[in-house]
Amino acid sequence: MWPAIRLASQLRAGAPMPRQDVALAGLVQASGPLGHVLWDAEHAPGFAHADQLRHLLPAPLAAVVVHTEAAVGQRVLTRRRV
Repeated sequence: MWPAIRLASQLRAGAPMPRQDVALAGLVQASGPLGHVLWDAEHAPGFAHADQLRHLLPAPLAAVVVHTEAAVGQRVLTRRRV
């Protein structure tokens, strides 16, 4: 649980973050559970900060985040076969 709390605190504060936490924030945002990390009204500014941070990622990490977002979107849109 510590990474989620650390991530929430850093995003809420709008502070500079280490690259690994920026990458983590991007992946959490891309895969969907950012709302579970930023769970209440006092964390609301963290969503905007997460958006801003994605632009700071180096190209290879940004590509991983974009591909993760696309894969999650594809899975959501693809009909589940049982």
